[in-house]
Amino acid sequence: MFKRKAKIDTSHIKVKLKPKFGLQPQEYVLYIFYVVAGLLAFALLLLPGLINYGSRVTITSIPAGASVYAGDRLLGATPVTAFVPAGDYNLVIVKDGFNTIEQPLQVRGRAFATLILPRRINQNYQLAITNVNDLLATSFAEASLWVLTPNWADFPRRPVLLETVRDLVEVWPTLTPFEQHLVEHWALDMWALIESEASLNEVRMVRNMLTNLLPNLGDGARDSFNDILRILARENLADGNIQLNSGSLSPITVNGFNFNHSAGGSYVMGNSVAFGRGLNEYYPHLVNLPGFYFMANLITEWQFVNFLQATNTTDNAPYNRSAVADNSAAYLTYEQAMAFAGWLNASLPADLNGYEVRLINEAEWEFLARQGRLNITAYEWTNDSYFIYRYLIFAGEANLPIYFKGQEIVVRGYHPAINEVMPINMRGSQNAALASPYLGFRLVIAPASGYRH
Repeated sequence: MFKRKAKIDTSHIKVKLKPKFGLQPQEYVLYIFYVVAGLLAFALLLLPGLINYGSRVTITSIPAGASVYAGDRLLGATPVTAFVPAGDYNLVIVKDGFNTIEQPLQVRGRAFATLILPRRINQNYQLAITNVNDLLATSFAEASLWVLTPNWADFPRRPVLLETVRDLVEVWPTLTPFEQHLVEHWALDMWALIESEASLNEVRMVRNMLTNLLPNLGDGARDSFNDILRILARENLADGNIQLNSGSLSPITVNGFNFNHSAGGSYVMGNSVAFGRGLNEYYPHLVNLPGFYFMANLITEWQFVNFLQATNTTDNAPYNRSAVADNSAAYLTYEQAMAFAGWLNASLPADLNGYEVRLINEAEWEFLARQGRLNITAYEWTNDSYFIYRYLIFAGEANLPIYFKGQEIVVRGYHPAINEVMPINMRGSQNAALASPYLGFRLVIAPASGYRH
């Protein structure tokens, strides 16, 4: 058994502080307490204000998501709260599609008790849309680019459409009837941005948010991705003979450019067995085309040089165009091709009132190529944006008009460098801002529709 230790008596032990600096212990202990308390008070009440002399600035905006700058410093996106050192600043609030706000911001500081009572500045701003069409077109083009991007698990799609519609809902009372009509076009065109359950769900949410604002906005069979896919089983159109309309007219010349005439007709566009190889050859669908004029050949280098000289336009081709004058023009962006069409459109004679000069569209190109009426020497821009399910979703609606364009444009034709001829019913795509050494364009003169198809 362990023995219990005896308790040690310490009552007789006394601790006594010695005098320091000529001060008795009770005096210098008190002074130490005062110093420590003073340092704590300084650290808590004065030091934060001396180190961070300024204010906590809170900026909100309607709609939210605007970038806020104080001078050259980015504070963040609204709603944002950030510490700003004392000084005079130029406050800038920026959001794509909305007016930019700039105004002076005077920031003052408080040295005392800033941890408890910081100086605050709170400001709210109402933003106005500068151009509804540009805002909608930008979001549509960006969303169309996401449609072309694989939806990897570690690369989630950005809800571009939802971000835009939230902004629109917040400023809806300020929109004119025409601007609201543009929003309706934007919402109706969203079928072209469906390529998966994720994109379908985003389109559903956008339309749900707009339902009360646009009561005539209907979805019908477009609501369900499963319904869209069931269209495959609805009918299986086989490639058929072209039915030509009667009444072909003589060729015409506009500003030195020759155009042949097609009376139009009907045919099954696409490939009845292409779905197993991918959607680039479409789900076959019936197309009815009215009469139109067309160029049998692509625009040549010398013709494009004449355009550049006539419009005093600069060019970024990596070679001297005039040295290869008879070749089809290359290194052209989609916008350059569109500008050329606009230039020639201004030369249309009075007897073609109601017509327009534009790039050939897919239906016209395939219609003429099937007849052997086109000289196909390169890939070429068309007037159509590239949407994966365009003719799968609307197999029965030929040339469905699209008000807003996508990020990529459909190309058709032939690759001369590798002697690769694309099947007549197959399409590729190219970013509208990129040029290529094997990509040209041809024009048509057709009844004006007011839409890009």
